[in-house]
Amino acid sequence: MSFSKFLKISVIFLIIFAWIFSGFSHLLQNPAIPPGIKEAKAATDIVRPDGDTATADWTPAPSGSHYATIDETVEQPTAGDTADNVNNGGSSGNTDQYTMSSISGVSSVSAIEVWVYGKATKSNSSMAVTIYYDGAAQHYLSVSLGTAYSWQSASQTGLSLTQSQLDSLEILISGSAGGRTYTVATLYAKITYTLPTMTVGTTGSQTSTMNIPSTDNYVGGAFTFIIDINTATTTQILINEEGTVNANADLSNLKIRYETAGTCTYDGDETYFNSTGVSFNASDVATATGIMSVDTSQVCVYVILDVGSGASNNETLEIEISNPSTEVTVTNGTVTPDTAVQISGQTILQTALVVDNVQLNGQAVIDLIENTTKSISATADISHPTACNLITNVTAKIYRSGVSSDKDCTPNNNNCYSVASCSETSCVGTDAVYTCTINMQFHADPTDGDAEYWRAWVEATDGTLTE
Repeated sequence: MSFSKFLKISVIFLIIFAWIFSGFSHLLQNPAIPPGIKEAKAATDIVRPDGDTATADWTPAPSGSHYATIDETVEQPTAGDTADNVNNGGSSGNTDQYTMSSISGVSSVSAIEVWVYGKATKSNSSMAVTIYYDGAAQHYLSVSLGTAYSWQSASQTGLSLTQSQLDSLEILISGSAGGRTYTVATLYAKITYTLPTMTVGTTGSQTSTMNIPSTDNYVGGAFTFIIDINTATTTQILINEEGTVNANADLSNLKIRYETAGTCTYDGDETYFNSTGVSFNASDVATATGIMSVDTSQVCVYVILDVGSGASNNETLEIEISNPSTEVTVTNGTVTPDTAVQISGQTILQTALVVDNVQLNGQAVIDLIENTTKSISATADISHPTACNLITNVTAKIYRSGVSSDKDCTPNNNNCYSVASCSETSCVGTDAVYTCTINMQFHADPTDGDAEYWRAWVEATDGTLTE
């Protein structure tokens, strides 16, 4: 071999070697195979004759309805009941046709396998089995019967039948050859079908804050449930809490409300899934049971719960259904996905604003002078969980104790005064003092000589917290 040829071969091997170790090995380790495709789950079930049609030429033995002699609840390989049967009387022109029971909640039927437990007076006797739906013959099949009872089957695959087509299913049988008697003791059809699939999703976001303590809190946003075909009933939903709050100790009374709506908007009057609240277990999971029908229209699912006084300021609340495929129970069909579905955002738990030491007119008697007004003030100490300068507004009502609707009275100059915005007197750290002032008319209702009195009600807010 010449030196130049040797050099060329060496260079080629060096190039191949470099290519392998520079990247091709990654292809060997991680071949570019597309991810597996999830298929709809298939199920099988049995349907049996449940009625005679106008086509009823065979003879029932010992007597009665034709279908009732062949509808035994057995399956191959268990022998059918030969004491009652139907036979064609030796005439190939005789046919029998039966309506069939159905299966509810079917998404699509992919195959029908007809099983016959029968015999004929001659071996290798072909018997026609015709599948009807939509009111017409659709598939022409056959089975071969021997002289002794045995199970034989005929299948039709590659179907895509709807629920209504399955509901219209009928089976016709007839002896294909003359001069022999066909006898059938049991007949049924094995149906292969896909289950309806319910998809769980979310919409909206959790509410930004929630008071400690507080009750009947709407968490915000919604879980969404929808099914691809037909209807399924949801009987159990597991709600998982994934924030920093100890849900087992500090959250309780979880309830679920739901409605069918294209846009999820919580009003508080939706139907209860569980009207009795449930608690979170040691794993921070709350199990709610009820009855909720879901079809091809979106169902909005809202979560409501209580926050206990043991929760700490700035702890977080985050709810999810960790695995809908196992944590949402339906009467028929499957649920997707098998990964966590979490409502967007998180809720910050905050110690509520505290309004205390409300005093009206410095606890002194209110003296009014005829034909004048008098400035009357109510003061209140207000504590904010973070800082008093975060308080955004303070309002007040000053009213006679016996007035109708109490603090919700309609403002007037006789017995109910409203202050739309009170004034900050001081603010240090988390504590503030506010003063709420009105001009009381001289003709305001007097309370001397009776058991009633004037009182003040003060409310503070920071845009998220209210007390």
